[in-house]
Amino acid sequence: MSRLTLCLIARDEEQMLPACLVSVRGVVDRIVAADTGSTDRTKELLRAAGAEVFEFAWCDDFAAARNAVLERVPSGYVLVLDADERLAAGGGKLLREQVRRAKLDCGLLPLHHASALDASEAEVLSGARRLVEPVLLPRLLRRTADLRWEGVVHEHVGAWVARPGRKIVELDAPIVHYGAVPEWRAARGKRERNLALLEARCLLEPNDPTPRAYLVNELLRIGERARARTEIERALELARAARAAGVPLDPTQVLTLHAYTLLTGGEFDAAERTLELAREWNCKHPNFDFLHGALLEHRASRVGTDPGLFERAAEFLERALAAHGRLWAAETLPGATSHAAALRLGQVRLAQRRYEQAGEAFERVLAEEPQHEQARLGRCEALIGAGAAARALSELEPLLEQAGPDGWLVGAWAAQALGQHSDARIFRETAVRLAAAKAGRTPRWARVARELADSAAA
Repeated sequence: MSRLTLCLIARDEEQMLPACLVSVRGVVDRIVAADTGSTDRTKELLRAAGAEVFEFAWCDDFAAARNAVLERVPSGYVLVLDADERLAAGGGKLLREQVRRAKLDCGLLPLHHASALDASEAEVLSGARRLVEPVLLPRLLRRTADLRWEGVVHEHVGAWVARPGRKIVELDAPIVHYGAVPEWRAARGKRERNLALLEARCLLEPNDPTPRAYLVNELLRIGERARARTEIERALELARAARAAGVPLDPTQVLTLHAYTLLTGGEFDAAERTLELAREWNCKHPNFDFLHGALLEHRASRVGTDPGLFERAAEFLERALAAHGRLWAAETLPGATSHAAALRLGQVRLAQRRYEQAGEAFERVLAEEPQHEQARLGRCEALIGAGAAARALSELEPLLEQAGPDGWLVGAWAAQALGQHSDARIFRETAVRLAAAKAGRTPRWARVARELADSAAA
């Protein structure tokens, strides 16, 4: 029967490592680890767990380190984990069964990013304390002679997986990752390290759009939008060239970041062209439904009450929400199948005066983020429109100080609906005074002002 070997690389991981090792106890037959220069108890902890540990001189190349581990595992299957990851309870039994049957070449495991270091496994897997939707990654691999990692950072086995005849299976054996917790990333200097390595990888692989897309993601995280805009254009050029040359490529990440960068930068026509390109290239991913819905909602809010645009926006957003819980190989934009899509859908339903549906959408947001200010304001609007102005005003009162002019205008609508005309006037005057310091008007302001005018004329 094939053996299962845990392969990992580690450096100064004494805090995270013990939980990782406990999670695979009784699951793997062997542990092989490369230590890349620890000065803490990492090597001691690995050896105490029975691991075969060797020292690897760090050379700013994650693939090189992983390949050095592979060289010590000539056969069987390998399970790939990092020290800040844990195999979720129950997953080990499935992995053992797959190894016993020896039918697959590659097992895709769902990776869940914890949002806090003290988040329990159950909280992360449920989504209650998770950063983004889980992503499928190749982590159970048959050890073949040609198995090899590539890429100095965000390393991958893409070329190996893409070879004809590979049997690839999705496995319900979740991995919980604690290394993406923002304060942990900052403390470990991961952002700076990854940015430097990604720049190096782009130089080493100038024709590959994938590392450039990863670079764009890091640039957006640190607010370097101008450079991100330049790099994502280059990434799209490379994706077009690869596609024309028949090079196997999943363009989802490149197209997602291209559309997102354009949309958030106010280049709406260009963003729409990118979304159409995703459709032409037959990219099936909820990112594109979410982005298309957001684009149409933005346009509809600024050209008036075009029922066709709003309804099309709702269709895309509902499609994105329907994908919640499904797993994808490409990372999902934060909230694209949950709170972010539900928030925009609620705003669309308000514009359509479908108040019950709007309330349901905002409740979905608040189930995930109970203090979400925009969802709370939206729910108040939905309550007023549905005839529950008293409840809306009660919920609105604790929000007014931080909600700004929009909140006071919603308050004016609630007071007017209750026949409290003097209060409505005070609310409205306060809203106007607060808005005077702001340039322009939000879609909510225009929508609520219209409701106020209509109710006053009734």
